[in-house]
Amino acid sequence: MPVTKLSRQGEIRWSRLAAEFLLIVAGVTVALGADSLWSLRQDHARESEYLEQLRADLAENRTRLDAAILDEETLGAAALAALEALTTGSPITADSARAWLVERRGFMYSDPRLLTGTFSGLIESGDLRLIRDSDMRKSIIAYVPQITADRAEFDRWVGELIKGFRAYRPVALSLPEYYTAVGETGVHALSAVPVHPLMRPALDVAVWTNQLRLIYLRRMLAATEQTSALLES
Repeated sequence: MPVTKLSRQGEIRWSRLAAEFLLIVAGVTVALGADSLWSLRQDHARESEYLEQLRADLAENRTRLDAAILDEETLGAAALAALEALTTGSPITADSARAWLVERRGFMYSDPRLLTGTFSGLIESGDLRLIRDSDMRKSIIAYVPQITADRAEFDRWVGELIKGFRAYRPVALSLPEYYTAVGETGVHALSAVPVHPLMRPALDVAVWTNQLRLIYLRRMLAATEQTSALLES
């Protein structure tokens, strides 16, 4: 067989091999591209799910913090009124005195249980990489430590309140007989109550620990609103 014919056949064979190779490469490239696109879509879908859950958790946290702040403001105002009445001897209704001294509501406190599981899970699982916005990632990372630190301070002042309550409790338990005698609707000077030396310090503690708890509740609310605003932007 002539050399030229053999050469042409070789060229044809190599051309076919090259075409087949290119076809295979193109197929693999398309398959990898399709797989990458599918994976990217899945990542975006998971990101959307996370963001939606984070928004829901933050909205619930805002609701719980708003309710806690309202409770604390109400409790603090009543404790302050009782302290001022005790200090100045100004009149106070028997119902108010009973509520804050006998029922001991002046020593209550709020207890907001905030949702942080989605934040922690996102970070601990490594899925934080799904969040494409860098500022949002930073905010998510910072939220739980901020809330945890503020909650620890809030609980510290709850502890101080409880100490005051424990010291005052024996006194509070001795008051129902007095208020049963004075009746339900009359106006009486709180100073008419047989005042125990621990009563005023206990009310003092109720007032200033309430003010400190409010500080940390508002800090938690500010962090929640800031993170929520970033997620909504």
